[in-house]
Amino acid sequence: MIFRTGVALILLTTATSATAQTYPSAAQCSAFWLGRADYAAATTNLDGEEEARALGYAFQAAAVRMSEDSAAIKKSIADQRPLMLLLLDAFIYENDKQSREISERLTDGCGALASQLPETRDLM
Repeated sequence: MIFRTGVALILLTTATSATAQTYPSAAQCSAFWLGRADYAAATTNLDGEEEARALGYAFQAAAVRMSEDSAAIKKSIADQRPLMLLLLDAFIYENDKQSREISERLTDGCGALASQLPETRDLM
C-alpha cells in the first residue's frame, strides 16, 4: 500500500502540473489509456480493453506528431504506462481516494484534449 500511495503521489504531482496547462499532454493521455487497457486485460474489474488501447495508440500518434523527438515520446509513454496501471488498480481494487481523483482528472482532461486532436477526435 505504501508503494501504491507513493505512485499515486507521483502521479498527483504530474496530474496537477498538467492541470495547470489546461490539459494533460497527449503522451500522458496515451500512457493513461494504454495502462487502462493493460489493466482491463489483466483483470475482470474493468472492461473496454480494445477501446482503451485504440485511444491510447491514437494519443501516442498525436504526441509523436507534435514532438520533435518521437523516440523520447515513446519512451515517456512506456515509462508512465505501468504507473497508470498501478494507479487504476489502487483506484478500482483498493478504492483509494487519491487514485480515483487523479484518474477522474486524467479522464476529463484527456477527453477535453481528445476533442482537439484529429487522431482522437472521433474516439471519445
